[in-house]
Amino acid sequence: MTAAVMLVENNGLKFNSYGATLAAMSPAVDEIRRATDPVRAAAEGRFSTPYSGNTIFPTVEVKYKPAKAAANIRTSRSTQTAGTAPTNGASTTIVYNQHIEKDYQLPILSVITKEPATREYVQRVLTGIFDPTNLAERHSRDMLSDLGMEIYRELNGLIPTINNNTLTTLLGAVGKNKAFATATSPTAAAPFPTITLWDDEKRFDRLELFTAIRQTQLQNKFVGRPLVVGGTLLAKYMDWAGVQSINAEGLVQSAVMSRQNFDFYYDEAADTIFGQDKIIVFDSGAFCMNSFPQHDPTIGIVNGRNQIDNVFYGQLALTIPQFANDAIAGATNNVTQFTMPWDVRIKESLDAQDLPVTTVTPSFAYGYYKRPLGYFTSVGADIMSAVTGVFGFQLQETAPVTP
Repeated sequence: MTAAVMLVENNGLKFNSYGATLAAMSPAVDEIRRATDPVRAAAEGRFSTPYSGNTIFPTVEVKYKPAKAAANIRTSRSTQTAGTAPTNGASTTIVYNQHIEKDYQLPILSVITKEPATREYVQRVLTGIFDPTNLAERHSRDMLSDLGMEIYRELNGLIPTINNNTLTTLLGAVGKNKAFATATSPTAAAPFPTITLWDDEKRFDRLELFTAIRQTQLQNKFVGRPLVVGGTLLAKYMDWAGVQSINAEGLVQSAVMSRQNFDFYYDEAADTIFGQDKIIVFDSGAFCMNSFPQHDPTIGIVNGRNQIDNVFYGQLALTIPQFANDAIAGATNNVTQFTMPWDVRIKESLDAQDLPVTTVTPSFAYGYYKRPLGYFTSVGADIMSAVTGVFGFQLQETAPVTP
């Protein structure tokens, strides 16, 4: 069977590198993802599903109390006054208003005419990528395998919509950087200080990038490994510096972790959306992405029902393969893939010959948490009031030559 060649090393489908989404859903941001998860928020009374016409925009409220200015301070003991009363904190709302879906039609003949060997092959290809466990009790394994293969073949058409939104949202979250407080390009509110990677002879004797990221971490006072999303130039620099190497499976994480002070997520679309040779650095509490499970039995929009008339409501897990990294104990960025929980609507009908036709619509609803301006302090004169924990840098290969 010629199709079986896809199981041979290097013969499988090639997927784009979705570094921004990988970073926004990585283990490094697990804590903030849990805090903004809609299922958990519903249990804590922070979740709502307001309707606007026929549109549903579920929201999660996150409350916080920034530092504030101290008033009425005395420098000697004296009679007490009424004192300063406690003030309210602030809140930000995560709106799950992003959505993607597609219809697939699976006629019964496309399922029953497949040879047994072909069915087995399809199921082997989908192992670890497509998990329809939630649907398996009601729908045939062969039909689900057909669905999985179609989605698998179209991943590079489906996921860019999501990933481009992630890149755009991350770019919009950039704030000031206390380590580069006077930087004003392209704007003072969201600067991208310029970092030179090599000397004019392309020798690797500059540590400007590593120093800049380390100083960003120190001056803006965050712990853990920074997450860095960037494009081709940063990938080239990492390779040149000897902190990136490739084996038969992809990026060798052991080489990276031993020499750098941040986790690098390569994204093929970063140069297009951020701007050429721009990178974005963020701390693990500043940004993340979560999905809204529309068919969840407790908070979903179908009131816990799994079937209405001839439409079945379920869920499936779709795993997006990325670079295969060596596992390292204690590493934050130890991920070779990311898994996305999709909702599924399955509608059964008849064709012109009264034969069963199944229309399957996988959908993914999602939203982003961005640490808001003023999160750390309400004192406008303090630069930390303009720090979001998302920082931009403009890379250049060598410094411009002065005539």
